[in-house]
Amino acid sequence: MKYESKDFEQLKAKTGEFLEHGALGNIRVYCEMTWPYRRKTENYLDELAKADVRKALIASLYHMCRGKGIETTRATEQIIGKLWEFGRPDKVQERDMLQALVWDTGMFIKNNGYWDWEEMREIGESDTDVVRKLYGKLRTREGREQQSDILAAYLENYDLPGEVQVQIEQLEMRLLNYPSPDREEDRSIKNSFQLQNCVRWIQELSAAYYTLPAKAYRNLSEAGVWRDYVVPRIFQYESMSCYEVVSDIMRHVKGLGETYENMMKVMGKEHIKPDEIPGSYDWQYLRETEAAFIETLAMQKGLYLGEALDTFYESRFALALEQGRERHALARAEMLAEYLEYSEPELFAKYECGCRFQSSMPEKNGTVNRRSVR
Repeated sequence: MKYESKDFEQLKAKTGEFLEHGALGNIRVYCEMTWPYRRKTENYLDELAKADVRKALIASLYHMCRGKGIETTRATEQIIGKLWEFGRPDKVQERDMLQALVWDTGMFIKNNGYWDWEEMREIGESDTDVVRKLYGKLRTREGREQQSDILAAYLENYDLPGEVQVQIEQLEMRLLNYPSPDREEDRSIKNSFQLQNCVRWIQELSAAYYTLPAKAYRNLSEAGVWRDYVVPRIFQYESMSCYEVVSDIMRHVKGLGETYENMMKVMGKEHIKPDEIPGSYDWQYLRETEAAFIETLAMQKGLYLGEALDTFYESRFALALEQGRERHALARAEMLAEYLEYSEPELFAKYECGCRFQSSMPEKNGTVNRRSVR
């Protein structure tokens, strides 16, 4: 699936070139005759934004290239492939933070505010077409704030089940606290699936080096291993087992010479301390908890996932959590951002971020503050 407006312009240009000057000759008129929902527009190719039009065009192209030469057939199949790719839904694992937010918002509206969804959808459009339009809206801060107000109206105007109310609050938090467009985008970790993998690799590396995950990450980060070696290979590592990934990183670290020797002065079996030997129960707890803490931190503080991972492992709280000293300090992951902002505010100074949304937690005076402006 393609999200950007420039992708649609490229599709129109390539499709128009093929229909008027392609391997089948000038077939524009014949194809237009089969298009549903025809209406007068400045550019007839604008109708390709509708799934039904793309479907009708694909059927016409398949029919026209039947019995033609191999070169003609291949050229036709190439343009058909681009039409399919434009509207085919992508996999959840392939979406970045904004794309996942758009899909979650769109599907929530479809499942809980059906008439609002129908107002967004024009005749002939598929779910992906509506989501693509919503993506254009939510790319801007104004659009996200407007969508947040629409969701807030659901809470005020309807008697919704508790589960739905929680979903709305989570979407509002993600909409209002999405990273500021003024900051440079950090795409080191694309989505929550990659985040879970990265956390698992850090934890397994820490076990191999007989240290805590936070200390392992800090040493790898200071040596430039995480930023310069691991991050560029995340996509490649996704097709490998955890054992293969950890082995590859350890081979690279071992080949760093003096840097490796300096790292081994603070890591390794001979340097392990009594409070740095997590038991099997502790490891299971950390595997389930750390990724959730990092993802929640990103949502509440307006950080990209790579920034949230760095912030979490650089915090004193991460070490205390892994040593068992803060095991029960936070009952919910949602309390982490508020806790760190109070206890370690220096962690967020370089990002100039702050919570614009707070969950429905009562303040000291007993009132509920759903939004706070920086």
